Amino acid sequence: MKKAIILSLCLLMLAPLLTSCGSSPPDNPLEAGDNDPYGRYEKPLKVTIAKVNNSNPNLPDGMTMLDNPFFDALKEKLNVELEVVWLADDYSQQLALNIMTGDVPDLINVLDYLTYKQLVANDLIQPLDGLMDIYGNEYMKSTYATYGSDYFDFTTADGRLMAIPGNSGGYQQNLLWVRKDWLDALNLQPPKTLEEIIYVAQQFMQRDPGGNGPGNTIGINSHREHSFRGVANQYGLETICYLYDAYPGNWMTADDGSVFYGSVQPEMKQALTQIKSIYDVGVLDIDSFQQSWEDIRMNVQEGRCGLWFTGWGFGYNNPDFNNFLPDAELLCYPAPLDESGGFTYVDGNNVRSWYAVRKGFENPEVLFKILNVCFDIWLGFDEEYFEKVTSIREKGSNWTSAIPTGDFNIVQYDIIPVLGEATRRYIDEGVMDQTLIPSDQYMVRQAAAWANGTSSANGDWMVYLSRYIGSPQTKTGIENILKPAFSYTTETMSDKWESLYALERDMYRLILSGEMPIDYFDEFVTQWYEMGGRVITEEVDTLVRESRGG
Repeated sequence: MKKAIILSLCLLMLAPLLTSCGSSPPDNPLEAGDNDPYGRYEKPLKVTIAKVNNSNPNLPDGMTMLDNPFFDALKEKLNVELEVVWLADDYSQQLALNIMTGDVPDLINVLDYLTYKQLVANDLIQPLDGLMDIYGNEYMKSTYATYGSDYFDFTTADGRLMAIPGNSGGYQQNLLWVRKDWLDALNLQPPKTLEEIIYVAQQFMQRDPGGNGPGNTIGINSHREHSFRGVANQYGLETICYLYDAYPGNWMTADDGSVFYGSVQPEMKQALTQIKSIYDVGVLDIDSFQQSWEDIRMNVQEGRCGLWFTGWGFGYNNPDFNNFLPDAELLCYPAPLDESGGFTYVDGNNVRSWYAVRKGFENPEVLFKILNVCFDIWLGFDEEYFEKVTSIREKGSNWTSAIPTGDFNIVQYDIIPVLGEATRRYIDEGVMDQTLIPSDQYMVRQAAAWANGTSSANGDWMVYLSRYIGSPQTKTGIENILKPAFSYTTETMSDKWESLYALERDMYRLILSGEMPIDYFDEFVTQWYEMGGRVITEEVDTLVRESRGG
């Protein structure tokens, strides 16, 4: 049986990360002696960027995506004038067109790996070796140190660091969320094993603690054939698959070092056999295959379901839940557990996006200076400007629409459980963790305000549910964390993956809805390899071996 390699959480220091990407830092592009991460330019420095357009950013009055305190601060503190050369709904497609003409912005937010590879292949971006070491502030450098020595492997070409990855953080696994008020009403204990989960779901359906009426309560809410995407999948069923060493939607490493796609392995057939049996007893709703995403989301929000799988941030992802069900009580925890009481899950690649710098741009260090200033504001190190953007937090606005660097984050690997424990301790014991950065302390106080009844703001409820209820359950000591070998895009994937993934989704739908027998899985696997899966597997294996220096 193929088994994925377990990730070690022993994180390495930052220095080897950066110095290994090149023999030495490039010449300092500024005047001699000016290595200041916040050094202000004597003359206005015009810098072009591009951003993803958000048709409904929900920003506070007086702020727009192109005019807000972040842009003001860059002008005041760095003498940098940012010009957003284009906003695009389909950002990646627009950037691909720009790559074809060679007309790219000075600073390039890269949203997918294939685009990064195209920028390198077309010689449109320049190396960034050593620049973080010189111009990154202490928060940036200490944060990247939490990700380990291989974090930059896939953004290194010919030994040179060509882009910096933005962080998504670890601990994004799905947890089991349960209506606690329903458990209490039926005098049931929180279920931990798969058998217990099925039993509790049946009790919810039969005894109807939500008052939905006979036959109207769903056992476990799921996202139809989309329940096997891999990582951070709302209403997914991946955690059930992990009980059978099946890793749908993920490229994993076998014992011999080769790479395999989890959705086409024999273990996945075994997992689907078990999940089909859960559909057969009615705990998973066969009618979900006829439901839209909005219908599935509303199953939970309107109180038709008491069990579902999703990540720690359920409150953030479902901001209207409390408005629909103000009396509902929720709890979450890692489940289902395996026979030894452990909980296995696949971690993400922890990369949110990348930033690269146009080749020929004379001030590549400005990328790091801009990140320093923007995140000092957003994280609260800059108290003056933090006050100017707190309305973004209070309103629950999309912060990536306001910050000039868009969907790029700098966050330590384990911030989710760290902030969760800090929130729990402050609410339960009244002790604030003074090591938290200012913005995290602000969130802790938001959660506490909701918990002690001094706030009725929905934004504070979102923080409370996600940080007090959800986050502490991401690291409980029973986790076996698996790391995917590859989470990006290959050349053949760009042409074939859409059809292959459609084939995969159809297989799930046909088998789980009962239209095809479980042995149809074998036919699917054969088709998957013939339609491009074999070539893609070879490409992924080659890229992974190259990243390892093999």
